[in-house]
Amino acid sequence: MARAEQTVGDVLAKLWQQACRYDGIDPTSRFAVFSDENPYARLHSSAVQQAFDRAAEWRAGGYVGLAIRGGRAVGTVCCRMG
Repeated sequence: MARAEQTVGDVLAKLWQQACRYDGIDPTSRFAVFSDENPYARLHSSAVQQAFDRAAEWRAGGYVGLAIRGGRAVGTVCCRMG
């Protein structure tokens, strides 16, 4: 069975919707201030930062998706910007 491929945009949109629903905000809003207790807001913020970091790495000619911790490669991220 083939796996459905999700783009970074798909993941960000889903996290935005969940964060909005958690705080009772209309998900079609272009701006929102989430509560400190909202777990989806933290996930969305982290995912946005990672997406910007990956885009910057790609523009700089680096290897996109390689995770390095403590000087060692610990895995790769397989996704496409979309």
